[in-house]
Amino acid sequence: TLNQAKYGAFLSCPRHFVLLPMSHLHMKGFVVPVGVEDAAGLGALMVRRFREVVELGLATGIAHPFLPCGHAEKTDAIIGSIADREFRECFEAAARAGVSIEITTGFFPALRGKLQPGWREDVFLRPLALARDCGCFFHFASDAHTLADVGSVLGLAPYVAELGLADRHIHPRFR
Repeated sequence: TLNQAKYGAFLSCPRHFVLLPMSHLHMKGFVVPVGVEDAAGLGALMVRRFREVVELGLATGIAHPFLPCGHAEKTDAIIGSIADREFRECFEAAARAGVSIEITTGFFPALRGKLQPGWREDVFLRPLALARDCGCFFHFASDAHTLADVGSVLGLAPYVAELGLADRHIHPRFR
């Protein structure tokens, strides 16, 4: 396979990890086919992209999973268009592959001081709880694009507590 043939030595080192995104929906014509703009279409595309990233066999973790970059105003509708069954299928595949699910500050607009119309603060708790129930490991990130955001990952603590996560839920490479 691609991961063993080309990247096996890299991936076998316990300090190395590969985070791959699957939700850069702002990249029209590259990640998103031209014309896919509705919430259900974008949700279905993210489910497909998630499965593709896991199947590549390269990822240690998925960066900001299901965060619809470029479509903040549709976040609730996009996440709401994905059935629990679809989330479970994605997360069961990730759990089988040992691929961790990122919990990012980007899921919670209030952490960045940005309340968004069309984006409830708790919308990502449903898929994260499903990932937990499917046996996924997790890792944390701020996806910081400025120095001021570097420490923002500490703001995830209340959400982690609400999800009931413990050290055993953290991917071994991130412990």
